[in-house]
Amino acid sequence: MVIGIGVGQYPYGIEKLFPYMVYSRQPSKIIEAIALSFSDSKTNISDLTFKEPNYNELVENNILNYVNIFKNYKSESILVSFLKEIGIFLNSYTTYVNEINDEKKDGKFQTIEGVMQYGMYPKDSFQNKKILIIMLYSAEMNFRENPYLSYRYIKHSQGKKIYCIQKALEFLKIQVDYAIDYETAIKKLTEDKNGHCDYYACLILSGEPYADLPRNINNYFKKNTKTNLLGEFINVIIQFWKNGGGLGLFSDNAPFTFQTNLILEKLFGGDYIQFRVGGFHEGKKILKGEESGILKEKGTFNRKVNIINNQYERPVITHCLYEMYEGNTVSYIIENPKDDKILYFGKNEDLKMITDPKKLIPFIPLSKDSDGGYNSLFYCSNGNEGDIIIDCSYTKFFLEMDTTGTPRYLMNICSWLGAIEKHEILKDSLEGAFNFKPKSINIKINWDAKFNRFMDIKSHDKNMKTLFVVDDSGSVSNQDIYFAKVSQLICTNYFEERGDAFYIWNQNFAKLSLYEIENFINDQDGDKGTSSSLIAQIAYIERENKFEHLIIITDGDVKKEEIDKSDKLIKEFNLRFSLVSTFIIDTGDIKSESVGCPYSRDCPSFTYIVDSQGNQREISSLLKEDIEVYNNLNKIVSYNDFILKYGNIYRSFRAKCLGKDINDELKIKFNNLKKMIKVPKGKEEDFKNKIEEIEYMINGGLRNIKPIAT
Repeated sequence: MVIGIGVGQYPYGIEKLFPYMVYSRQPSKIIEAIALSFSDSKTNISDLTFKEPNYNELVENNILNYVNIFKNYKSESILVSFLKEIGIFLNSYTTYVNEINDEKKDGKFQTIEGVMQYGMYPKDSFQNKKILIIMLYSAEMNFRENPYLSYRYIKHSQGKKIYCIQKALEFLKIQVDYAIDYETAIKKLTEDKNGHCDYYACLILSGEPYADLPRNINNYFKKNTKTNLLGEFINVIIQFWKNGGGLGLFSDNAPFTFQTNLILEKLFGGDYIQFRVGGFHEGKKILKGEESGILKEKGTFNRKVNIINNQYERPVITHCLYEMYEGNTVSYIIENPKDDKILYFGKNEDLKMITDPKKLIPFIPLSKDSDGGYNSLFYCSNGNEGDIIIDCSYTKFFLEMDTTGTPRYLMNICSWLGAIEKHEILKDSLEGAFNFKPKSINIKINWDAKFNRFMDIKSHDKNMKTLFVVDDSGSVSNQDIYFAKVSQLICTNYFEERGDAFYIWNQNFAKLSLYEIENFINDQDGDKGTSSSLIAQIAYIERENKFEHLIIITDGDVKKEEIDKSDKLIKEFNLRFSLVSTFIIDTGDIKSESVGCPYSRDCPSFTYIVDSQGNQREISSLLKEDIEVYNNLNKIVSYNDFILKYGNIYRSFRAKCLGKDINDELKIKFNNLKKMIKVPKGKEEDFKNKIEEIEYMINGGLRNIKPIAT
């Protein structure tokens, strides 16, 4: 009689080679089984017979354990000693899942329709497990940021997209919680739940090296000012990891690497890890799965790195992944420059990219970005501490969640951080492994601690008293991108203590309190048509408050009569602002600069278009220096001076002419300018073309404002 001996989770193909076989998901149990085979046990050998497996059942029930019947063990067996030396080199779980995939002809798991199947672990197996996402940078901190890069979209899909973070983890039923400040994160992690922490893993999304945190849209847009707790937060994270909690250290392009690098400094006692995360690679490419385990090529990720010890084998993190998106903005692993300014703001040429994987020990490379930088690493613990995964482009988990491989990659990370194989050995049961939670964190928190590693924040002019006027017409109803942008701008530019005001308008207008603003954003309601001249009436009503910054938010286009009426009221009321910012949101209707142009003629102004995916670009501006040049046109007397200042001249005349008929006053002023300039020989054609551009606008060429293409 010949018996096949299977080593590993599922020895693919062994049933085709041997009439009898024995294997176990826990390799150490194989020894017991073999010893029994040579013992005097009365166990019927037919119990070892392998029958054609039901592959679906294997997936749903993890791995069938065929060796529970073996009790006796003969240590003197030569075969036992020999088997102890055999290593396990293949991730068998991936193999048999791939066989299921071939059988079902589902392709390479790249579909994003519906809930993902074939997880690293059985469906719903993490239903008793909870993960904490700590998001320390969010769109609510920068009005230029895509509004979808926000903690609002951890549990809520964007627009028509299928996936968000919570949706990606639905297969395993992982419970998702989040925090956006150090204080809340500390309290959640240190809460004692019957001697344990409530979370099995934390994903930490790094921000910039400033004393700044996101504002909370769910608490009247309040800003957490307790940035001094960063050091205490890191102490809690380190203890959480030592207690067995898994860590996902997520960064993006520098300087969005701050907390990741601070945590790396304290892991393993401090001086052990010499690498850091920094730099900026553009990304935007698809990484290919690589089978060698060496990562020789750029733009690849590892599909064959297995972690094995003498008791268990860990699955590959890239389980069922053949391609995956690297992200739009990517940092990478560098040698520690030991200068924070270089680390966070140095150019790529100032940084030394690590290419030798030995310099990453004890971490193992998981992928290389399309520029050749290591952009994800992992650390697999064989002791009581947790596992760690470093990823260098977390924006993809918000802005590119429906791109190739992204939701599965995230699900794999959160699955792998559960370390089920290790905890099954430690808990001596599969049930205990799936229910594992780190022991509670018992360290004293200094709530008055100081933190002195912050850098000086970039200067933002937050002293300008701001008046918000927000289009509430029917076309904005249920437009997620519209209200996401409104929410973002409230967080970045609205300060109640400064005396700012918020109005909505359609064919009427109303002033909203903070409580009403929150309801307005959550309800996503709009009504009636658009009368943009109401903006002038609102500004007149609020004239005693001397608002300096006017923010206009709209999704549409108004008729010429509304432009004319706005211009008339502005002149009649003598309205002036120091700055006007107009945001035009693409909700599918016709979009133009018609709403904001009357308010942007005589002061510095910026007009932005935000497309349906949240991408923002500036489409026009009027700068302070443009206005100065316009007011001093009589001082431009040479051709060279005219050419040097033509951009200023063009922008100032465009602002004054947009949406208006022939302007005789401007025509006289410009004709005087032409007479002053003597054109050098050979430059006549260029001068003529520039003059005609300005004259086209003065003569009413911009009366009919063209729709904006997005």
